[in-house]
Amino acid sequence: MKYLVIVESPAKKLKIQGFLNTIKGHSFIVEASFGHIRYFSDGLKSIDISNNFKPSYSITSDKKKVVKNLKTLKKKVDDVVIATDLDREGEAIGFHIADVLNLSIEDTKRICFNEITQKAVVDAFKNSRKLDVDLFNAQQTRSILDLLIGFEISPLLWSAIQPKLSAGRCQTPALKLINEREKIIDDFTSNKSFQIIGNFKIIDKIEASYFREEMDIDKVKNIITDIVNHQYKLISITDKISKQNPPAPYITSNSTRCQFKIRDVSITYNVCITKAL
Repeated sequence: MKYLVIVESPAKKLKIQGFLNTIKGHSFIVEASFGHIRYFSDGLKSIDISNNFKPSYSITSDKKKVVKNLKTLKKKVDDVVIATDLDREGEAIGFHIADVLNLSIEDTKRICFNEITQKAVVDAFKNSRKLDVDLFNAQQTRSILDLLIGFEISPLLWSAIQPKLSAGRCQTPALKLINEREKIIDDFTSNKSFQIIGNFKIIDKIEASYFREEMDIDKVKNIITDIVNHQYKLISITDKISKQNPPAPYITSNSTRCQFKIRDVSITYNVCITKAL
């Protein structure tokens, strides 16, 4: 039995053909579609919005010779096998090839392989499946959205910002998310907070710490003046695991460091002023 196997890229078609021809009792011709062979025939007019967004396609001008060659080869074989890439674009290419060559969507063999080795290619042929209509519909929906959104919004960008910009199904929601985030940043009201941190080093081996946070700078100044005159005493030691969270986003800190020494106890205070960008 003789087969026409259609792949996307011509780069390795001879290698794939050589692997397939090791299958006894069959012979193969491998030819490439060079990617998509059809696209929407007339821009936005190709999408019938009033008829459940039904699209109309036509063979692109640069693929007419490719399609003619595939139709010629089809007449020389007993069956056609679709071996386009294993993704929704590949599935869509397979559907368009089957439609143009008047093949049965239900009966046309579809093979998939992730590597160009004899075992992978031969196993793929022996385990063929049908064309996946769900993958085709996913690709077709994506393309329709690109057309409906991009063709409507891109001209606005050209007139308002600069030519040759594009807005599609990805750029548009991404731009919306960025705009919403920028609005949150612009509406943010910054608050100053002051952290007082004391580190105590006792007998070169024991370290202790003091932490306090205040919102009023005058109160912070009074506290610093007050705590310098305190006398400190080690009452107990607690051994535990502590966690420190990273700073919140869009926050930066400016720190002022003050150091005091009282008798035999060295005390260091970090006054941290935090503000939002």
